[in-house]
Formats: sequence, C-alpha cells, structure tokens
Amino acid sequence: MSSHIFEEVEKTCDRTAILKDGKLIAIENMEELKSKKNKNFEVVFKTNEEALNFKNKISFKSELNNNIVKLSIINNEINNFIKELSNYDILDINSSTQTLEELFLHFYSN
Repeated sequence: MSSHIFEEVEKTCDRTAILKDGKLIAIENMEELKSKKNKNFEVVFKTNEEALNFKNKISFKSELNNNIVKLSIINNEINNFIKELSNYDILDINSSTQTLEELFLHFYSN
C-alpha cells in the first residue's frame, strides 16, 4: 500500500517503509514506530521561579514562557519527568502524543 494519509497507514499496516528523494531510508514495524512517538507536555507552575528551576533541572528539550514549561519526551523518560514534577506546585498539565505524521516529518528533517 502506498499512501500519504497517515491515519490510514497507522490503522492498516503492520510495517511501513519511509522513502526520501526516491531512496528507502527506513523500514519499521508499526508498533516499534509508535513506541518512538514523543509525548508533549505543557506544565503550568504556581510561580515563574518554580518553572525556571524545573527547566534548569531537567535534561529534556524545553521552552519557558513565564510560569509555563513546554517539553517533549520519549516514553522511557516519563518516570524521571514525573519524579521531578513531584517537587513542585503544579497548577495544570496538558499532554499530547506526537502524531504519526509528525514522526515521519522527523525522518525527513534528518
């Protein structure tokens, strides 16, 4: 099956091949590919200072805007992320999972 409709690929296929400039750059089992998806978080801290302290302590790529830290982590880092969060007063946290399309775009950017 050849498709640019990522939802269709995700629902239908067990394995996927990624082509770039007419060359095969990856063949992935769909479950393995899904496990590589990043989790995106937006954490709202009680104070700007707590947000800055958290950002400075973590090793994840992150952005700081006042009392909000946005970051993206892979599944095997979630425990460390939650453990570090437990040291702070959190007002809100939102999460989303990287889409298959975003993951494919990562292959193309490298």
